[in-house]
Amino acid sequence: QIAGGTFDDDVYTAYGTVSGCPDKDNSVGIGTITPAAKLDVVSNVSTDGTPRIGIQSDLKTDGTSNLHSAISATIAPHSGNAHTIDGISVLASNATNICRGLYAMGRANNASIGVTNLYGVHGVAFGNSSGGTVTNSYGVYGNTGGGASAVTNNYGVYGNSSGGTSFCIGVQGSANGTAGVKGVSAYAAGSATTTLGLHAV
Repeated sequence: QIAGGTFDDDVYTAYGTVSGCPDKDNSVGIGTITPAAKLDVVSNVSTDGTPRIGIQSDLKTDGTSNLHSAISATIAPHSGNAHTIDGISVLASNATNICRGLYAMGRANNASIGVTNLYGVHGVAFGNSSGGTVTNSYGVYGNTGGGASAVTNNYGVYGNSSGGTSFCIGVQGSANGTAGVKGVSAYAAGSATTTLGLHAV
């Protein structure tokens, strides 16, 4: 909190020379005095039965055609090229019931409007418009393996759909190209009780 602004609880960005504000090269820690990221949020309280949220964003938008994002992430090398880059990296572990690395929901809450396209997850992969080469490009990529665990069912990508008045499709694939074009490609190998490259119900 920085005093002296319009309100005493103004928060300045971590850039510039405002007294008391971290410099652009520093990090900000919440719940820790040794932040390991530009913004590091730590909470180790685990016994009070309260649901924990590290970062919460609750925005209200206007009715324009602007693109609105509750959270926006952009990453690129400062110069040259990087070997591996994650726009968003998520790890969830040790839940006994449901453990989701990433949970996304697209929902139409207003019954008075019509939604053209509703996506729980929308994945897009594009190459450079000026050229270059990309060996493999995946809009959505799923990979699963049990490691040393005894896993009953493994799904690289699982789709389930119900309630459609015109179409009800668990997984749909579309492809357009000149060679090796596959709307949906499936491969399976292993010694499990049931091994399926593609399973549709």
